Amino acid sequence: MLIARGGLSSASPATAVALTPGHFVVTTALAVRGRQGLEVRLPNGQTVVSAVVLLDEASGTAVLAVPDEIDASVVQLSPESGQAAAQATGIVMTSSEPLSVNVVRDSTGVHLLYNRDVHPGEGALVLDRQGRLLGMCTMADTGATLITVATMLDALEAAAALEAPAWIGIQPSTTPGTAVHVASVISDGPAAMAGVRAGDTIVAINGIPITNLDDLGQAVAAHSAGDSIAVTVARPGGPHAITITITLSKRPVSM
Repeated sequence: MLIARGGLSSASPATAVALTPGHFVVTTALAVRGRQGLEVRLPNGQTVVSAVVLLDEASGTAVLAVPDEIDASVVQLSPESGQAAAQATGIVMTSSEPLSVNVVRDSTGVHLLYNRDVHPGEGALVLDRQGRLLGMCTMADTGATLITVATMLDALEAAAALEAPAWIGIQPSTTPGTAVHVASVISDGPAAMAGVRAGDTIVAINGIPITNLDDLGQAVAAHSAGDSIAVTVARPGGPHAITITITLSKRPVSM
């Protein structure tokens, strides 16, 4: 699947993949950072507007929700995907047209995936020699980094916890070694209605410390739509943390 920030016709598209049946697709954090309303072109050629559910800078992943359910049965996962090396290298070879080749080394050998017009953040898929999915590449300061299937599945699990059975209405973000930040709040969502702002850092929910996305997902998943939770946030420029009461709801079907 392809995704784009300003419409598929106006930007170099990134790659997204559906690993499990349902409404979620995984891409790279770099591809969607600071964006909402991304267009996604589904395998059947249909273009739909997605919503960013999760942005995890620490792992380099992002999870989008699309309105149509996707059949992920065609994706074959490599059994070595969890042991794949953490680094991939982008190189350019001589050909009649520019050719970008992603190289990944692991215990089973060297795996290649080539694609014309691969751009930073595009999330090029990396396959093993049998054509099974090892992961996707994302750009980092040290070069192209491989996001393994195991990491992508962890992101999907965290996104599912944020979505059901209750919805808090934020786009969370993490960076290595830090807590969970509010990258954005969904307009008219529970968090926005309660006064949570983009830039807030979630410190605790109902007095329980929140240090990562798993903590946040578990805290939300323990409740149902209509429940109220006490969310303690640290606000930039504020003298101390504040506690905000949020009444959870179900995610709107249109999202």
